[in-house]
Amino acid sequence: MCEDYSAARLTPSPARRPRLRSFSAEQGDLRTVYRMHLSRAQLDGNLDQLAADLPALLESAGRADALATFRTRADGILRSAASSEDERHARERIVAMAREHGLG
Repeated sequence: MCEDYSAARLTPSPARRPRLRSFSAEQGDLRTVYRMHLSRAQLDGNLDQLAADLPALLESAGRADALATFRTRADGILRSAASSEDERHARERIVAMAREHGLG
């Protein structure tokens, strides 16, 4: 038996396409569901690494690129905080880093 592999046959009709399930507010936010919570020591380690990388980042990238990279990494660190206290601690260190290097 010969199979029909034509384009029309390979494209599912709208009725047969799989439906994507929406993620409702009651189920939470995907960023929260898959969020990794780090210990204070791990959080501080990430902050220390960001602080150590910042001077080289400022030298190698333009100011706008360095600021964008810094913000992206800082946001990731803040999202990984396990508690509001840890987040406050991380935010204070990030603000101090930005001020120290003229970014904030």
